[in-house]
Amino acid sequence: MRGNAGAFGSEICACVDSITAFDCEKLEKVSLKNTECCFDYRSSVFKHNKNLVVVAATFSLQQGNAEEIKEKVKNTITKRVGSGLHGVRSAGSFFMNPLVESKDLLDQFEKDNGSPSRNGKIPAGWIIDQAGLRGKTIGGAGISDKHANYIVNNGDATAEDVIILESYIKQQVRDKFGVQLESEVNHVGF
Repeated sequence: MRGNAGAFGSEICACVDSITAFDCEKLEKVSLKNTECCFDYRSSVFKHNKNLVVVAATFSLQQGNAEEIKEKVKNTITKRVGSGLHGVRSAGSFFMNPLVESKDLLDQFEKDNGSPSRNGKIPAGWIIDQAGLRGKTIGGAGISDKHANYIVNNGDATAEDVIILESYIKQQVRDKFGVQLESEVNHVGF
């Protein structure tokens, strides 16, 4: 809920009805309707107000055809496993897909992928790849050879290795393309 997780064109906010959170400052439970959660791309009020901790959620789900749902789940699992990242030690998708203003970069993405960008956003992994960073390592942390938006632990990565690699990726992409990447992961203790 906190980061409005999503994949393959859908996000959790589409089915959230309400959220119960604990306000650590006021020391009380609060209830918020979906519209009060300020859901946005990989964001919500909970991500911006660190005093609010989600403790429960109510969902509104739509009934569907069981066979169609099973097929969709099967296809999603196949896509995930097919990415080569199943069982890999990582924090998952590391950077949010950036909004890109460069027409040349958008045109290149569309040419390479045969599909348009989503509202001017392109996959972070694609732009990291275009910067020539796939496979780059710092200490035990590395950019996955399978998907450039995954920072993986090659066996002995420290938090410092990950933070330095993250900073390096952001700097390289900014310098080469004028695009500022924003972390999707949350740092605890930094």
